[in-house]
Amino acid sequence: MKHKSLKLQAIFLLLALCPISYTHSQQSGWIDLFGNFPDTPTDTVYIGGEPYYNSFTDLFFINDDEGWVTSLQQNENQEFLIFHTQDGGQTWEIQKHWDYCHAIWMFDSENGYLGDHNGFIMVTNDGGDTWAYHGATGSPVTDISFAPGSDTGYVTTDESYYIWQITPAGVNQIDIGHLNYWSGISATDEAVWFCGGIQVFYWDPGQQSIIPEFVNHCGYFGPVFFIDKDHGWIGNLCEIRGFVDYDYYWPEIHSTDEDAITCLHAIDTNRLWATTFDGMILHTTNAWDYGYIPETNYYWSNVVWEEQPHPKSNELLGAIMFTSQNCGYACGNNNTILKYTVISGLEEQGGMEAGGQGGVEVFPNPGRGIYSLQFSNYNLQSVRVEIVDLYGKAVTINNNRTIEQLNDSALEIDITNLPSGIYIIRIHLVNQIIVKKIIKL
Repeated sequence: MKHKSLKLQAIFLLLALCPISYTHSQQSGWIDLFGNFPDTPTDTVYIGGEPYYNSFTDLFFINDDEGWVTSLQQNENQEFLIFHTQDGGQTWEIQKHWDYCHAIWMFDSENGYLGDHNGFIMVTNDGGDTWAYHGATGSPVTDISFAPGSDTGYVTTDESYYIWQITPAGVNQIDIGHLNYWSGISATDEAVWFCGGIQVFYWDPGQQSIIPEFVNHCGYFGPVFFIDKDHGWIGNLCEIRGFVDYDYYWPEIHSTDEDAITCLHAIDTNRLWATTFDGMILHTTNAWDYGYIPETNYYWSNVVWEEQPHPKSNELLGAIMFTSQNCGYACGNNNTILKYTVISGLEEQGGMEAGGQGGVEVFPNPGRGIYSLQFSNYNLQSVRVEIVDLYGKAVTINNNRTIEQLNDSALEIDITNLPSGIYIIRIHLVNQIIVKKIIKL
């Protein structure tokens, strides 16, 4: 089992009704958005007789605030739900389509496409309020990509001899000549890269030709992402490789220890994110620091990765997208919808202080859900403790425990029922609120 490190992050708190001192700070981190979603009628949906927990399948954001998330969630009419936000995930409106989707692409607030499990390509001109038939591929759609500024896009599908081209006029097939499960596609002006199984190809729009690419691999390819014709990456069952030149020259830039890469996204040639099957989010700021020396057949890489902690670290993540350096979104199984954002907050107050002053110590921290609060030098009759999430919403409360009820001025807090992540303890005293950060592993 991999060790998943957690880092302290500054978090948002709103403290009122009490005159306490605090200092402001800013850091970026992942927060859980699912609590902002409207209720849906079903906890579990059934597809082909098999149960699927309500999960999010793809997302697309046109800026930091406005985006769409597709899902397996259904309404009472068994229509599958698409969620739309215009305020960065604070609120969501429900849209719908008759089948579930694994691919969506939006150009602006009004216009875009989605591909569904039946193989239909649907178009919207009203921001997703309605979806109209645009064409059919015959197989479940797995991915959609458009080159920047282009109205011509490309689609991969499951179990097909083709990739598909989307134009404003309709959908056209491009014969590959190889039956395969095509899992990922990425379009630039000069080439359209796509992959699946153990095969990688690119489509040359100018030459109207399909060209096989030979890439070393340790298992089936999943996602591919190109930022332009010269800069791209590909992921498979246990590694990420970076493009250098055509045929073979794809150095390994990350080994995932047999943990499949599920999605890749970059906002420039250096800042690249990857998601994995077991819920990791990986990030690098030097994604293009690698190469190949043909004279010696030597591959090299200086790419440095960090694992970014988040509240749903055990869930499969299937999609990630960043709209700016400090704003991104990711989604996956079991109601996992996350946002990476700058979080404003208050530094914690009320630790054990020198000189005999009162304070509160929390231990163990990090912990696995059970914490002891040790009070020092407080001559108080009662204390109220609440645990709040990153939005300042209370998730559990221990109401009005008198000091005499505490064991040696200690209070035990149990949050073993909450997901892993970072929480805040608000300790309400007679004339003071003490704020402590805790990490649940």
